[in-house]
Amino acid sequence: MSDPDEAFIGLVDEDAHAPSSPPPPTRRRPKPKKTVTKRRVPSKPAASADKKVGFYKKDGKTRPITAPGAKKAQASQPVKVIKKVVGPPTDWTAISKTKQYETDIALLKKYGSIPIPSSGVIGPQGAPLIRWDKVDDAAQPPRPGTMPYHDYKHPDAPHGLLKKLRKQFRQNRIRVSQGRDPVNAMLIGPPGTGKTYGVKKFAEETQLPYYYIPSDPNPMSIEQLLGRKELVPDGSGGVTSKWFDGTIIKAIKYGGILHIDEWSLLPGEIQTRFHELLDGNRRMSLV
Repeated sequence: MSDPDEAFIGLVDEDAHAPSSPPPPTRRRPKPKKTVTKRRVPSKPAASADKKVGFYKKDGKTRPITAPGAKKAQASQPVKVIKKVVGPPTDWTAISKTKQYETDIALLKKYGSIPIPSSGVIGPQGAPLIRWDKVDDAAQPPRPGTMPYHDYKHPDAPHGLLKKLRKQFRQNRIRVSQGRDPVNAMLIGPPGTGKTYGVKKFAEETQLPYYYIPSDPNPMSIEQLLGRKELVPDGSGGVTSKWFDGTIIKAIKYGGILHIDEWSLLPGEIQTRFHELLDGNRRMSLV
C-alpha cells in the first residue's frame, strides 16, 4: 500500500500565514535591433551620355534607349523601338490659316497650275470632260479653304504628297490625250500620316468631282458600290425595271476622283469586279 502522503502530494493546503517565497525572476526578451538600409544614389552621368533617343521593352517594362557612350541595354528579347523622340512637339495652334493658304498658293505657283478637265484641251486628241450635269450633290468637291492640310516633313509621313498627286494628274492628262491609259495612284503608309486628308485636299485644289468610299467595319454594299435595279412606274400605269449606278460606276462614267479608303476592307466580290477595270480592256459588265 502506498504512502498516503505520497498519494496526495501537491493537494495539501498550505499555511496562509507562512512566508511565501519570492517568485522566480522573469527573463526579458531582448529588443530586436533596428536595421537601417541606406539607398545609394548613383551619380548622374554626363548629359551627352544620358540623352534619350527612344524606348524599348524589357521584362514588360518600358525603358529608355540612351545615346552612344551610355550603358547598353541588355534586353532579354529583341529590342523593339516603340517611340521615337524627334524633338519638341509642334505648336499647331501657332500656325494660322492665313499662313497655310499662303503656303498652298506658293506651292501652286512653284509646281504650276493644275488643268481642270472641263476647261481647255491638252494634246492633239483632247482630253475627256467632266459630266457636271450628272454629278450629284454627294460628289461635289470640297469648298475651297475647308480642308486644312500641311505637307510637313515627318519620318513617318509621305513627303510631298500633294506634289506627287499634282505631277501624276498632269501626266495622266497628257497620257489620255495621246490615247494611252492613265496611271492610278496608291498611297501606302501608317495610320494618321495624312493619306486621306491629302487626297481630299487635292480634290479641293482641283475642284473635281470627289467620290469617296470610306473605310468602315461595315463596308458599303455591292448595290451601293456598283449599282442596282429597281421597279419604277413606266408612265402608263405599269412598272418597268431601271438601273441605278453605284458610286464606282458614277465615278467612271462621269469623271472625277475616285477615292477608295482602305482597299483591303472592300468585299472580295467588289475587288474581283474592280480588277476588270484595271486590266487592258478597262471594261466592267453589269449584267
